[in-house]
Amino acid sequence: MRDDDLAELAKQIAQAWARGNGRSEIQGQAAVASIFMTLREIHDHGHPQNVSFVENPKPKQSVKLVCCPDCERVMRDYSALGRHGKFCTANLRNFRIK
Repeated sequence: MRDDDLAELAKQIAQAWARGNGRSEIQGQAAVASIFMTLREIHDHGHPQNVSFVENPKPKQSVKLVCCPDCERVMRDYSALGRHGKFCTANLRNFRIK
């Protein structure tokens, strides 16, 4: 479809959608422009639900796991290990509680 055909179709859709709503001319023009851009995008790239239009998800990044030396619990990164170390109950074996 050419842009002229898409513009005419967008105008017809906007008129049918706004029938009886008493929309101003500016609102009507904005609706036509929005519909036109959507129709153009669908025409250029295919329908959004089409498999070829959807971008492939990024591959999962590999994660290097770290292990707590006291309880051998596995965490995703060193900051998680630092937070875990504050509350690790296995670490209490090193303290004498009186």
